[in-house]
Amino acid sequence: MGVRRVFFMACGMALAGCGGGEQCLMHSDPDFARALVKRLALEGIKSEARKEKGGVCFAKRDAQSVVAIDEDLKKHFFGAATYVVDQCQEKTVVDWATAAGLDHGVKDLTQYGGKRKGKIVYVYSLTAADVEVNRKKLMEAPRGQKCPPGDPQ
Repeated sequence: MGVRRVFFMACGMALAGCGGGEQCLMHSDPDFARALVKRLALEGIKSEARKEKGGVCFAKRDAQSVVAIDEDLKKHFFGAATYVVDQCQEKTVVDWATAAGLDHGVKDLTQYGGKRKGKIVYVYSLTAADVEVNRKKLMEAPRGQKCPPGDPQ
């Protein structure tokens, strides 16, 4: 089976009909779906995040472009991030990102066995250029102090 045929079969599995002349690209992360809608708008493609459909819906005629843009966004979306060791550092960075108007999110890190190992604060990026800008911003972000010993974390 050729590489091209496998690619189109994989794309077909990720795309679902939404009715009429629409298709939906499924995403389990609502932040990513919201960002994809923004990125598609920048590219001149009308789309809509639909929670009940589990993804981003768009005109069928745009399917090939949407898949390509989706793949490109996956390369950049989580490209700017910083590690925080506890809730005190997390609050400092999240408050800064919120005040700066940056699209951001927080994900838990766990070690083998389920033990918590801090968190990652992401500043979501739509393009490669955004990744570079957001990384520079994160380097200048306040880190705050670690929580004092004995504080609940």
